[in-house]
Amino acid sequence: MFRMALRQNNRLSLGVAANSAANVRLAKAAAVASQQQRTYAEVLPHFNPETSEGASANSDIAAKYRAKLEAKATKEGLSSVNELKEKYKDNIETQNAQYKKMDPYAKINEANESDAPAPLNETGKAASEAIKNAPKVPSSDIKELDTFIDVEKFKLHDRKEIEMLWKLRFSSNPLAICGVVEGETFANIYKNARQNPMFVLPLPRDAPEQEGATENDKNGIEMHLVQWSFVGPYTIHCLFTTLAEYKLHQEYAKPHTTLILHSDLLADKGIALLNGTVEKDVPVKLEDAHLLTLFLQKIYSATPATAAGKRKLALLDGFTNGDVNFSVDALCSEVESLD
Repeated sequence: MFRMALRQNNRLSLGVAANSAANVRLAKAAAVASQQQRTYAEVLPHFNPETSEGASANSDIAAKYRAKLEAKATKEGLSSVNELKEKYKDNIETQNAQYKKMDPYAKINEANESDAPAPLNETGKAASEAIKNAPKVPSSDIKELDTFIDVEKFKLHDRKEIEMLWKLRFSSNPLAICGVVEGETFANIYKNARQNPMFVLPLPRDAPEQEGATENDKNGIEMHLVQWSFVGPYTIHCLFTTLAEYKLHQEYAKPHTTLILHSDLLADKGIALLNGTVEKDVPVKLEDAHLLTLFLQKIYSATPATAAGKRKLALLDGFTNGDVNFSVDALCSEVESLD
């Protein structure tokens, strides 16, 4: 439905296949991933994307996170997850109040106006050059916010009403993802995506059955390529493609999921809107795309204000600059953590 990847002659181009250094980096990431057999935990849904399945999808996600939350509650001497939520209630409310006071456009302007990017090594320079030379998204494939809604009419509603109406807009599509992103979170994502337009994310997968395999051996990860495209003043596209697909088809690789972030309401309402879809006939389920979206937010919304944020930014920087010590294991630890 939302095929808006970088296309030429109806064939997808990621804009990096011609660059051997970038390919080597991705191949190394995939090779490391294939050796990482581990039990994989999930993260809290800070990004809050919603599927058309509504409350049932939220219940499934909450159930998956419950073991992690219960362990954290026990570690802190609390008897239940509800007590854990109550303990951190004031901190959450304080952070939300601070976010509302911040100007989300400040970081966006900073990212757009930066004239002095960090120096890159040869691999990083080559990857950046490949990204810069990627073909533009045809205008017919660009889905701006007014493609989906009457923007001016939406502005007449408050934030809660906008969120409800936005989710209803995609409720009939069983492959749709949609959500509302806080302004400060969007600003951080925008800034980091500008500086790091490509990355990889892990997805937990069951490994093939092998004789003598332990329980941990039966759990593995699959790597997915992330690519950002800034297609308009208020529109960002994000593509997810499996590394296996990319390695097999190179510049003709087909993304399995496309996300769109719209910042049209950022100034008036302090929020950005997200929507996307999982393509038909791909080996990725809606739940997988949902989880990748959560991981995407967890990494790309990081700031240097905390130790966890610094680690995540270091991973982004390391991949962008072609760091030979880029660790998939460290990446897995970051996306599964509650920090």
